[in-house]
Amino acid sequence: RLKINIVYMVPTMMRRIWALPEDVRTGYDLSSLQTLWHLAAPCPAWLKECFIEWLGAEVIWELYAGTEGQGTTMIRGDEWLTHKGSVGRPVEACEIKIVGEAGETLPSGEVGEVFLRPLTGQGTTYRYIGAEAKSIEGGWESLGDLGWMDEEGYLYLTDRLSDMILSGGANIYPAEVEAAIDAFPGVRSSAVIGLPDDDMGARLHA
Repeated sequence: RLKINIVYMVPTMMRRIWALPEDVRTGYDLSSLQTLWHLAAPCPAWLKECFIEWLGAEVIWELYAGTEGQGTTMIRGDEWLTHKGSVGRPVEACEIKIVGEAGETLPSGEVGEVFLRPLTGQGTTYRYIGAEAKSIEGGWESLGDLGWMDEEGYLYLTDRLSDMILSGGANIYPAEVEAAIDAFPGVRSSAVIGLPDDDMGARLHA
């Protein structure tokens, strides 16, 4: 009687829906669905493309934000198709910058730690006890993500800072390697870790 028009999902839910037999998945009337938000975890590109093809690019939205309210980015499906991998641009109420290891602001295209801050000047209003966000001067806070911004201001996340592997002086982001492995037919899921290596310092293991 009361049909759903907005739904929020994490990628795990989307995976499980897509794993259903096609006749089950397509056997429901979804004509009332106007918006599907996915958030809280990275969504594989292939899965997002499947949902865009199924429900329409105008229905699929992605949101990146912290519960503490430091900032938010959003991107709609049709916009994502021309900026694949992006989590969107910051909304008007916040700003984002990418910071290097020495604390310098990095230019477009360079990977660093993602910092956000609200433009209201009021700061955040919610805190996780024992899990404080990293902060730097100027009201900037980090959620622990690594990423880069393109010249149009679109944000692309590469990995979690704590997951980065240093091998032979190079920064390696497991999430990027996992995405490449997961794209192979027959691979359901993968995990990449760093193992000690006398020569390189660390080597990848999947």
